[in-house]
Amino acid sequence: MSFLLMVYIGLVPLLFALSFIPLFGKSRLTIALISFLVLSALWQWDVAVLYGHSIFHRAMALALFRILRFGTILLIPSLFCVALAASHLVPKGSQPNWWRFVYNKWVFTAIGLWSAFVYAIGWTRAGVVNLRTVPYQGHVLLFPIYGPLVWGFYAHLICFVTLVILAFHVTRRIPDRVTRKFLIQFLVSAVLMYLIGLLNIWPSIFVVASGLSCIIFSTAIFLAYSGFVSERYRSANRSLHEQTEFLHKVIDFNPNYISVIDCDGRFTMVNQAFARLYGLSSHLLIGRTQAEIEGMRKRTHQSDDDQTDEHDRLQPVRSTFTNEAGQMRTVTTVEVPVNFHHATQTLRVATDITDRIEYEERIRHHAYHDALTGLPNRLAFSQWMGEMLCLAAEDMKGIAVLFIDMDRFKNINDTLGHNVGDQVLCEMGKRLSKLINQETGFVARWGGDEFTLALPFECQEELLMKVQDMISVLEQVISIGDIELFMTPSIGISLYREHGQDIDSLLKAADIAMYRAKETGLAFQIYNQQMTETSLRLELEMDLRRAIDGNEFELYYQPKMETASGRIVGMEALIRWIHPRKGLVSPNEFICIAEDTGMILTIGDWVIEQACKQNQTWIDEGLLHVPISVNISPMQLWFGDIVKRIQEVLLNTGLPPDCLELEITEGIAVENEGQAIEKLNALRDLGVRIAVDDFGKGYSSLNSLRLFPADTLKIDKAFIDQLSVSPVDKDVQIIQHIISLAHAIGLRVVAEGVDSPEQLRFLETFKCDEVQGFLFSRPIPADAFRSFVTTYGPQF
Repeated sequence: MSFLLMVYIGLVPLLFALSFIPLFGKSRLTIALISFLVLSALWQWDVAVLYGHSIFHRAMALALFRILRFGTILLIPSLFCVALAASHLVPKGSQPNWWRFVYNKWVFTAIGLWSAFVYAIGWTRAGVVNLRTVPYQGHVLLFPIYGPLVWGFYAHLICFVTLVILAFHVTRRIPDRVTRKFLIQFLVSAVLMYLIGLLNIWPSIFVVASGLSCIIFSTAIFLAYSGFVSERYRSANRSLHEQTEFLHKVIDFNPNYISVIDCDGRFTMVNQAFARLYGLSSHLLIGRTQAEIEGMRKRTHQSDDDQTDEHDRLQPVRSTFTNEAGQMRTVTTVEVPVNFHHATQTLRVATDITDRIEYEERIRHHAYHDALTGLPNRLAFSQWMGEMLCLAAEDMKGIAVLFIDMDRFKNINDTLGHNVGDQVLCEMGKRLSKLINQETGFVARWGGDEFTLALPFECQEELLMKVQDMISVLEQVISIGDIELFMTPSIGISLYREHGQDIDSLLKAADIAMYRAKETGLAFQIYNQQMTETSLRLELEMDLRRAIDGNEFELYYQPKMETASGRIVGMEALIRWIHPRKGLVSPNEFICIAEDTGMILTIGDWVIEQACKQNQTWIDEGLLHVPISVNISPMQLWFGDIVKRIQEVLLNTGLPPDCLELEITEGIAVENEGQAIEKLNALRDLGVRIAVDDFGKGYSSLNSLRLFPADTLKIDKAFIDQLSVSPVDKDVQIIQHIISLAHAIGLRVVAEGVDSPEQLRFLETFKCDEVQGFLFSRPIPADAFRSFVTTYGPQF
């Protein structure tokens, strides 16, 4: 009976060990505490064997006693594991520096080896000799007889005391009060258990002390555990209460209107914002329905959607009402069903969005309206036009886009100030708004002094009448204080379908027509295709001016080949415009504009300088030493000192004069023969070569050709093309006679535009000196020309 009682007592710490996992979770401390409790159970069962004299024979009892001493011995390293795990609960900043030398795996290993040694000597006769029977209160008990190595057990006791001190030192630094209290109670109980259990070393006390120690330890742990759980529950309740109070405050001071309604439609909870909404105290609303509250305080309330099914309950419902101050407010309400006290209630959260709606309206107004005049802006105009064009495409109605610019408006800003100018714009905006409304069209301020209008119309006569009425209203006197102003508009008109089918095309056409109206001095102009050509030329002219400063020009080079030998005997420098948007622009498109505007002088100087510089570079590199040809505009001869300019370029670049050839058209001689010959002679005196370009295309006489100080004659490409198209006797004879005539007066002949081997064979037959064309190379950039010469060499 005593044996079974001691066994049952040993189950108590084991059961506690199993309950520690849900208590602490799977942490280091949990594992350490469980191991300590399990070893305590083994210790108790070790003692229970001593009560089993009638059950086990002595040899079996001795073996079980030695085996179960495993629990007693290993309580020491288990206690160190508790201290080690507790140290991890202490923040790093609160740990003394010497801790890292004590609480580590090496110390744990040393304690484990010592415990293994103590356990091992218990299996020897020097440790435990045998078990002897001892009568006790009418019972026979077993008691161990210790040998000469009993000092190991005493040393083990000293280790236990030391580890208890270390464990207490660690535990008191744990910040969590509940955990700290529980561990202190646990350690005190363990110390009492160990100290009382050690009393059985003395035979006079027998083994009663071991059972007593286990009962005391189990009871203490039970009480500590109960206190720990109770404290945890109290702490959880306090935390829950604090959270509840916090949530109540959050809800109560939330600016949204929050309320809870039970299944009968009565309010069970409202916050202060909801109570203020009705001008009543919160406690007066509890237990009342919506109808009862509205009866207490008359309110107008209108919902955007009174019928809300279960699917839409979580969707915000917008409603409007008049508050206590008589202001119309807009709220969005979300209803959420909740289960509380076994009953379904409804949580309502209403948010006042009146200010947000007003703010969004202001933002939307600023986004789509001009700040000065209050008119719609270009964004609103584009959006409205997009919608109208879709409708017009369906019903085939006409739409006119008007671009209005106020004449001489800059003078008003410059002389009378921007304040007066702003008032003029506002007045113009008011007049246009009176003439045009949403039903008859759309008016917007485009920017600056420009306005855009869209007018639906049935026929052009109706449109023109509206435009005339508009002009009459806009030209009326404007009175600003003592100042009277008379303004005139310039209006460009484009028509849907005729001039474009999208907003960008129509606005561009109207803008072009408006500028045309300004140029002609008319009040309005309807767009036509000719305006686009003029506008494109004007745009190209402006781009050309920017190209000069923007360094957008580049020289291409085309070789001249000697017909007899196939050697490169010259090259022509040809300008190219690399437009940032349009890409490569042909000289045929911009040279005439440059000549009409006088920009050819600046461009021509740049070409001469760059060509001479590049040719000198190639000469210095040893690439080739041949003349470079540059086309000269008539304006460069008539205006400015071309001779002086050539001298400066040759001096600055170091190019030999005979390596520069200037190409002039034969028409120069017709315009001013005497002056042309004089300047060309001066250029030849410098050593520069002269070539007559495009011969046969102009109107020069043979006498002028005879008097011209030229070195080379270039046959126009039109004659060379005929050699491939229809090489009849007449074409062949003309080319043959031009070559013979040039040779007769001492000129070298260059045929340009040679693109086929057939043309080359004809020219070789006619003894043409040089040829130039795509057959050999297109005009190419400098780097490509260098590669061409390097690849093929001077001999082609």
